[in-house]
Amino acid sequence: MDGGEEVPPTSPSSEDLNTSLLGRLRRVGSSWLGGGGAMVPPPAEDVNVSLLSTTVVRKRGRPPKTPTTPIAPNFPPESPSLGDEEPGPSTLDTSRLAVKAPRPPRKSVSPSNRADATADATNWLLERIRVSDNPALAILKSQLMDRYEEYCEGKGTEPLIDSLIGKEVKKCFPNVTTSRKGGRGNVQYTYGGITWVADALQQQQHSQQQQQHAARFRERLADLHALTKTVQEVTTTNSEEAWEALLLFPYHVLQVPRKSDKVVNLTKWVKDLAHRWGTDRQSTTPAPRVPRPPISTEQQQQQRAKKVEAKLSDGDVGGAIRLLTSDDVIAPNNEDTLSALLAKHPPHPEPANFPDPPNKVTPPAPIEDDQLLAAIVFISPRKGRRILKDLLSPTLGQGGEELIKATKALLGLMLRGDVPEEVCPIFYGASLTALLKKTGGIRPVAVGNVWRRLLAKIVVNRITPNLVEYLSPHQLGVGVKGGAEAGAHAARIFFNASHHTPQAFLKMDFTPIERRLFLKMDAFNEIRRDVLLNIIREKYPEYFPFIAQCHSPSTLFYGTTAIPSLRGCQQGDPLGPALFSLVVHPILQAINTTLNMWYLDDATVADSPAKVLEALATVVKMGEEVGLHLNTAKCEVGFMGATPLEEGELWAAFQRAAPGILPILPETATLLGSPLTDEAIVSVLGKKTEDLATMSSRLRDLTSHSAFYLLRASISTPRLIYFLRCAPSWTKKALLQEYDDTLKGALETTLNCHLSPDSWLQSSLPVKLGGLGVRHAVDTAMPCFIASCHSTSQLVSSLIPEDVITADTTLEEAEREWTTLAVGAEKPAETLLGSQSAWESPLQLLTTQKLHERATEPADKARLLAAIQPHAGAWLKTLPSPQLGTHLPNEAFRVATALRLGCDICVPHKCPCGDQVTAKGYHGLKCRKSAGRHSRHAAANDVIARALRSAEVPCIKEPPGCARADGKKPDGLTMVPWARGRSLVWDFTCADTFAPSHLLATSKRPGAAAETAHNAKNRKYAFLLDRFLFVPVAMETTGVWAKEGLHLIEAIGERIATTTGESRAKSFLIQRMSVAIQRGNVAAILGTLPPGKELEEVFNL
Repeated sequence: MDGGEEVPPTSPSSEDLNTSLLGRLRRVGSSWLGGGGAMVPPPAEDVNVSLLSTTVVRKRGRPPKTPTTPIAPNFPPESPSLGDEEPGPSTLDTSRLAVKAPRPPRKSVSPSNRADATADATNWLLERIRVSDNPALAILKSQLMDRYEEYCEGKGTEPLIDSLIGKEVKKCFPNVTTSRKGGRGNVQYTYGGITWVADALQQQQHSQQQQQHAARFRERLADLHALTKTVQEVTTTNSEEAWEALLLFPYHVLQVPRKSDKVVNLTKWVKDLAHRWGTDRQSTTPAPRVPRPPISTEQQQQQRAKKVEAKLSDGDVGGAIRLLTSDDVIAPNNEDTLSALLAKHPPHPEPANFPDPPNKVTPPAPIEDDQLLAAIVFISPRKGRRILKDLLSPTLGQGGEELIKATKALLGLMLRGDVPEEVCPIFYGASLTALLKKTGGIRPVAVGNVWRRLLAKIVVNRITPNLVEYLSPHQLGVGVKGGAEAGAHAARIFFNASHHTPQAFLKMDFTPIERRLFLKMDAFNEIRRDVLLNIIREKYPEYFPFIAQCHSPSTLFYGTTAIPSLRGCQQGDPLGPALFSLVVHPILQAINTTLNMWYLDDATVADSPAKVLEALATVVKMGEEVGLHLNTAKCEVGFMGATPLEEGELWAAFQRAAPGILPILPETATLLGSPLTDEAIVSVLGKKTEDLATMSSRLRDLTSHSAFYLLRASISTPRLIYFLRCAPSWTKKALLQEYDDTLKGALETTLNCHLSPDSWLQSSLPVKLGGLGVRHAVDTAMPCFIASCHSTSQLVSSLIPEDVITADTTLEEAEREWTTLAVGAEKPAETLLGSQSAWESPLQLLTTQKLHERATEPADKARLLAAIQPHAGAWLKTLPSPQLGTHLPNEAFRVATALRLGCDICVPHKCPCGDQVTAKGYHGLKCRKSAGRHSRHAAANDVIARALRSAEVPCIKEPPGCARADGKKPDGLTMVPWARGRSLVWDFTCADTFAPSHLLATSKRPGAAAETAHNAKNRKYAFLLDRFLFVPVAMETTGVWAKEGLHLIEAIGERIATTTGESRAKSFLIQRMSVAIQRGNVAAILGTLPPGKELEEVFNL
């Protein structure tokens, strides 16, 4: 039998079903396996075993050209018996009769038709397959071929053979990977890194923010009704059972599924739990989790990287940064940790003087919707806040309104102090987690109730304006914008001033040490609650019921161990800083020194030694009355304007008053994390450089896009900004340059690009000026310091005398240096002196001008001009989330950033088309044989079509009835009128900025290539203008937009915002288009690289 023909198996009669089983299997195997390569199974007692052992004879070491697929024998159903008799059950288990066999080979199409078949196959691939955002996704080769054959059969054309289709896949998607899965007899070949467009449309939603909300909509809707009903039970019955249900709701309904639960659909999982919560709450009780065994350091680093990536994918940037930068580890659950926690929560001092509730109090104003929503935004950006924010979203309609109403009723009940007494210890308690500090000791983290935090934030927002006025000017830690910076400037100026008489500078620390365990205590945990409540009763009586219940004896749970909370403020309570400041305020008022400055529990006083000693005695005495104890071993004192003899006498006096007090040395002179002396600047900046190197090493475990996002957002200069604003670090240019050198190494490692001097300089510019937004410390230090000095000048004047301020010339020196650098720039207006960007912008514009002057090649000129155009760098602002389709793979991100900075992308080589490709790789962007051009076009149209659907505008791609005489059609058509009663027709095009035909124009005028392409499209489809609104969407490979196309995208984004309520929809849509262009650019450039054979033989081992 010829192996190239397919002979259908002969269908036996039902009577011979068992007797001729082996014969039929022989015919099935012969017809599919072919006469020359098949080994017919011999007679055997167990036919199934014999069948499973059937193999295909082939040459050694060569895998089959196509994956094998299970083929079931085509047995007809048994004929039903006559009459009413039911047919008997068959004894044959057909599920075990699967024959593994390759697809029957096909003859290749004739040479005359091969070109048309190849072009048709290429179009089919580009329309139905796209590059996957998730590298783990893959398409089975057998599945691809089956769908292609169905397409050809429906069209009535002859399909290409498998090998030719494989070559076209490689051309269309250069980054695709092939792999072999399964063992012998069950081999499957896959194409990795690509996915079906239809599947991608199901996985991705219509816009970036809408994706996050739409993916959780049904899940939240189920949560909404269950939570609303639970809250309403509390407000109507106020029973213990209702409060218990409210406390247990998140543990039962929002529990994280375990692997053993085998959850496939998270929405279905939550909906099922919410339904069972309303009918049978016992069935939703989560099972206790088994403690995880300890893991190695390497495993911890890998887990850290995975968790950071997951946080970024969910949009929790703050959580990702905390995970990446934290050095704390969870303390072991043992007796030592428990003893430390007990010591940090001491009993209340006796005798206690708790006040009675006030008699006649004006009730507080009802909670408004905007106050509630503002408090929700404040709550830590974790899952709890996101769930609440989603549940109260207007997209949930009446259900959201009902939950808002129920929530306000619950908070009103709490505000009145009507929580049952037996519920208060648990409801106002918390669960404890003990962290090991890097410097020793433990840090207890209390995770309190979200309802308490919500109401506490509303209360603190209400009292803050009055509180700031009451505490000013000495307390800088509550409601004072720039309070820490003002304190650092005031302390630095006073410490470095020329004093004609001896002056003492004292830093006090309220972290007493528990002598038995040698544990550092927390000042917030030390204050007396009876003193606190007496102050609240007098100052804010309308909030006394709520605050009194919060600070009644409560319970903190460390595992299953209950720890009583009888003293101090609870950590993490939004009201904590305000309450602590109220307690210590009488101490501030009793001190009479030239400098009297407090930032919560960090106290600093300075004046003559006698007054400072008097202030020290006052703090010790009055502090003990409110429960605070000064830790003299942590206090520091320095002397200014004293002779060595006087300094020795003063030191002895302070040693007697505060045994164990430490001297303030020039190298360690810091306050609130800011250096006070030049020597301290050197020490602090050196430590910052070491920390940057440490954090940069952790970025290596992340993907390039995620690592860059975090590097720019926090790890690099942003973590240095407070230091740069508070200290004159601009005078230490050599040290700042060392910091920048470390930053450059981290950026080169992240991008996998070598940065030339010009590329490194360009990277420091903001994205809107053509850079990457990675600011350099050398450039940022001076504007930071000048802006901070001006923005805090009034606060500093209220802390220290004016003559001391005017004697400081540091600000004047910085402004003179700025004038020297900002050649031709004017000083910012009086109202903008405190704006950092007002001082930075002139320097950045000079840097941009310098780069343009250095550019001599037309390509560099065009690149720099294009980079500063609106939205050209929108892809740099996207959140790197695979779920949202905005995460670029490592190689794609490298090529995209190299294109922007003008870095080398590849080694010079010859393109498959025969042209030479330079190290910049620009040829691939214009090469007509490049596969990236097609994928870029398909991806951009995909984004536009889905965006229109998100705006509730149905549309189709390649609409019929709009074709030209040559058969070419526009890319899309809206099915309903877009404007003026006409449907919208769009056609996307992307012109190459660096193409020789455009380069002369784009090197002089940005966007010239896009405008040329825009005009060409208008001429091409002018015949449509009498029936439709035709808009060409023209872009350039550098991200520059033609104006009309950009206006259309912005209009679509505005309609999405109106439909969904997401105000950032327009920005998200532009970012998605920008990402699609960059992906196409990468595919086009990498498509010029020479193909090579992969090491597939290893899969045969």
